[in-house]
Amino acid sequence: MEEDIPHQIKRVVCVNMSIEWNDLIQISPDWHENTLKCHFNEDSNKLTIRAFTLKFSGTINDLTPLADSLSQIIHKYVFGKDYIDKTGDIKAFSAAQKVFGKINPVIDGKYGELLLFALVEGILRCPMIASKIPSSFRDQNKGGDGIFLGRYKLSNGKEIDATLIGESKIWEEFSSALKDSLESINRFNYCKSKSNFILQELIVAKKNLFDNIVEVESLYNCLTVGTPEYNKRTLVHPVLIMYDTSAINNIEKKASDNDDAESKITDYIKERHVKHVELINSKLKDYEDLEKVYLDFFIIPVKSVEQFKNAMYYCIHGVQWEK
Repeated sequence: MEEDIPHQIKRVVCVNMSIEWNDLIQISPDWHENTLKCHFNEDSNKLTIRAFTLKFSGTINDLTPLADSLSQIIHKYVFGKDYIDKTGDIKAFSAAQKVFGKINPVIDGKYGELLLFALVEGILRCPMIASKIPSSFRDQNKGGDGIFLGRYKLSNGKEIDATLIGESKIWEEFSSALKDSLESINRFNYCKSKSNFILQELIVAKKNLFDNIVEVESLYNCLTVGTPEYNKRTLVHPVLIMYDTSAINNIEKKASDNDDAESKITDYIKERHVKHVELINSKLKDYEDLEKVYLDFFIIPVKSVEQFKNAMYYCIHGVQWEK
């Protein structure tokens, strides 16, 4: 039996009506700035669509910097501040490597969950209070990709108490990833199945709550249907979609230098973002119940999702995946 790998995350949480959520966040707001460039942050009613691209190294849109940056925070995804403070970063990172395990990166869903965690904590400034650390690959297909609580900032600057249930897709095709992600989050909102899925998700969240929680009853109330703490919170679905595009390979071939490469990717994403918005709005017409909650999309086109996943595996384990 392996030691020092807690089944649940260890994080000190002081939960009360005046909780400072920012004190629980482990990811800095500028975490993504060296590797990702945000081109758009478009808001419409309860829909936010953010478009990112990976920054170029010379004329190469290198996937490794993002993978390396994510690999350095896996212990923050798996463990909380209290555990890391007690054991130190090196020991916590080593334990987190074991949690990620030696799984075929092409089918491992944890990389998307890790990136979503970093984006939600870093950009939306809402801390994760329960993660989906599966005990088996099958468990990766159950529930949302992380539960977050905090103050969600609207486009008008107002902050609201929110429960965030995330969804992440790192797929080859944008349209397929979008369709699957909407179907997944619709389960939490479709009137005929909403109660069952919400209850199941909150039960899973309670089972996976971080250890060493102070005033755990108050946190449970935030996750218990019917309580005043639960009722005051608005549901938000942060959705990560990373997908393949051949356009980036073409830009790499045609760009004369770094500035030219960044200029060309900006032109591409301007044109592509219009299609993102059109397709999302078109698909949402099939999911009326999703118009009643907040959706916050993080869209990242890359030249190869398979290369990204393989880069993630290498950065975490120090070796290439071998079948």
